[in-house]
Amino acid sequence: MRRTMAAFCALLILPAGGLAAQEQEESSEQREAAEAAELARRDSLRRIFDPARAFAPLDLPEPGPFRDAAGAPGADYWQQRADYQIKATLTGDRIEGTERIIYTNNSPDSLTSLWVQLDQNLFRENSYGAQRAEELDGDVRHGGFFRDGGFVISGVRIDFEGEMTVPEYRTEDTMMEILLDQPLRPGGGRASVDIDFSFEIPESGGDRMGQLDIGGGIIYQLAQWYPRVFTYDDVTGWNQSPFLGQGEWYLEYGDFDVELTVPRDFVVVATGELLNPEDVLTRTQLDRLAEARASEEAVHIIEPEEAGDDETRPPGETPLTWRFRAENVRDFAWAASDRFVWDAAGWEDVLIMSVYPEESIGGRGVSGWERSTEYLRHSVEYYSEEWFRYPYPVAINVAGLALGMEYPMVIFCSWRSRGAFLFSVTDHEIGHTWFPMLVGSDERRFAWMDEGFNTFINYYSGIEFAGGRADPGRVHVAGPDRAGQPGAGPGDLHAGRQHLRG
Repeated sequence: MRRTMAAFCALLILPAGGLAAQEQEESSEQREAAEAAELARRDSLRRIFDPARAFAPLDLPEPGPFRDAAGAPGADYWQQRADYQIKATLTGDRIEGTERIIYTNNSPDSLTSLWVQLDQNLFRENSYGAQRAEELDGDVRHGGFFRDGGFVISGVRIDFEGEMTVPEYRTEDTMMEILLDQPLRPGGGRASVDIDFSFEIPESGGDRMGQLDIGGGIIYQLAQWYPRVFTYDDVTGWNQSPFLGQGEWYLEYGDFDVELTVPRDFVVVATGELLNPEDVLTRTQLDRLAEARASEEAVHIIEPEEAGDDETRPPGETPLTWRFRAENVRDFAWAASDRFVWDAAGWEDVLIMSVYPEESIGGRGVSGWERSTEYLRHSVEYYSEEWFRYPYPVAINVAGLALGMEYPMVIFCSWRSRGAFLFSVTDHEIGHTWFPMLVGSDERRFAWMDEGFNTFINYYSGIEFAGGRADPGRVHVAGPDRAGQPGAGPGDLHAGRQHLRG
């Protein structure tokens, strides 16, 4: 109140023209402040991305026994391995789990610690990513920070040559270093690390995961959901770096055995093959899946009018545990919902599937997710014949909150996508199977590699789908969605092409 009265009195004693001069001065100061803020923002962006260095020669080691002068594996090339055994439970909006990382040190180096990624810590209010978003002072796509975000690590244990110990460990934002009591020997030394973890599922998980309330139910897209070991290679050693939201990953390959316990009314899809379909599916669904494997056209496993019905789940009240196994992959993602429509088709020995809410089905003259499996099947077949055969037993498109993101065997695309944009984003995300899922590149340092190659192959896939000729109208335009809202247009697709992490 005192401050208000003082300002009022100051106005009363201003000389003639003083008020206008003061307003002009304040306006000038505001402009200068805005210009300074914009310069700071641009300088910040320049520090993130320097165009002059984007295509500079890579800083690679000299040729030697590990790699030849062209960078190809040499006679003594090695690669670390990380196998995972994970058990997790979905309760409400919370994940609680325990994992065992079986880490094999194939390098010629003795390791005194192991570095682990805690990607969920990005969503803490005070994370480096949150601070970076505040510094940029804009609507950051890869956000989603909230008060209770991040991992809760309740236990870490190491089984080292048959002896279980509780190691010292320390965390720094999205990184954890586990200190070893004795070095992990080179040339095949092995240690098993058990980690107990939990976290609240973010509503908006950096446009890579999260939860979508829809039709009286919910869709969870789960990614970056378990502690993952960083890559150790012959170029950099440990590639530990904080996850700020924009960059992606560089991961070791291994086998995953995963058990996911969810409410009985939920349907789950995930990286890998479902090992216990008889426990979690009805007889009707098993028969429909068998039919879909032999069909080029999509076969409904759960019809739109059946989605959410009790009859789509085995009788009982208790939660169900879904068991999956994936071999020689670098990551694991999954989705769960009580609202999934589910359809599938086959291509050779690959089961191609889509799961989506009824609200994602097309209407008013524009197609929707009822064509997702058709699009996905085209991409798998085309890229297999043109480049390298699709290496996995399943390919799954999941409708949900994320605009577009890729994982082994699983892609996340927006439930709002329609028409040609749905084709384009589906084709783009599954295209990442070939680069980086198979190549295993360092996406955080060299995002242009996987995005560049993928955009290149997408172009020709779109032409093939359009009948062997370039047809920009078919590839780049989509009409209104089922609710009559505008679909993705050329500008949206162009923007997506520029930054889809997929």
